[in-house]
Amino acid sequence: MKKTLFITLISFSVLLVAQQKNRVIQEIIPATISESEVQQKIDKEFNPLYKGILENKERTLENKNEINNLFITKLGTQGLLISLFLSLVGFFGLRYYLKEYLKRKIIKSVISLEKECESSIEKVEEIKKDTILRIQNTEKENADLRAKSQILIISETSTPVNDTIEYVFEKKSAKVSFNHVHIRIKELSFKQVEIALANKGNLLPSNFDMMILDNNDAENRYWEGNHFEMNIVNFTKEFLIRKIGVLYFSGDQRFPSRNSAFRNIPNRYLLDYVNSHAHLYVNTMNVLKLKNLYT
Repeated sequence: MKKTLFITLISFSVLLVAQQKNRVIQEIIPATISESEVQQKIDKEFNPLYKGILENKERTLENKNEINNLFITKLGTQGLLISLFLSLVGFFGLRYYLKEYLKRKIIKSVISLEKECESSIEKVEEIKKDTILRIQNTEKENADLRAKSQILIISETSTPVNDTIEYVFEKKSAKVSFNHVHIRIKELSFKQVEIALANKGNLLPSNFDMMILDNNDAENRYWEGNHFEMNIVNFTKEFLIRKIGVLYFSGDQRFPSRNSAFRNIPNRYLLDYVNSHAHLYVNTMNVLKLKNLYT
């Protein structure tokens, strides 16, 4: 299209020059002028015109080169833009594909996780129900065991009442209560226990399932020192021989389990120690359960 336009412009210029030359010749050639003068007049008139045609042709060629360069530049720019556009289309297309792929994968994982969570919640609920039922059954068994068990609590004559013993056993609650008898003796003597029980209403040591010996730190305490260690072993032995459970309770005086005489104590599975006040109830129930299971 551009080449055709250029050829048309050139043809039009040549035609215009030819017409102008004929007109000039007609105007400047009278019958009386010689041929040389005519030639001079023609050259005088035609040379500037011819020069203008050459300059116009040169400018036309320059314009053509500029048009070609512009076309090539534009074509290169368009190619670059097209390539960039295709790259963007490819990038966003790939991005969209990856986005959709990840979205489907995440949704699948979420659904799987939800199913696992639902299954876990169901299992936790089942465990919770089983735990509650087991606790209820255990508490019922404990209540039945306390109801049929008899506990003998022994304290030293000269010491005041221990507040933990008083709180757990003396102050009965709606949830927990023990059948117990509390006596005081001066020395760790089984004979004194029998006398104190007889004074309580003709009771015998064999009437009890377990004995709790209170030897906590208190004013005027006598049950301590070397003589206490030997006496407590022999005293405990008298109860264990009769398969009466024993719970030794003291926060500062440990039971002399390293004493050589301790190895000769029978039925030691019915013997327990408690040094923490908060464990008094738990250890009491443990001894009662063992007594109930094995005797």
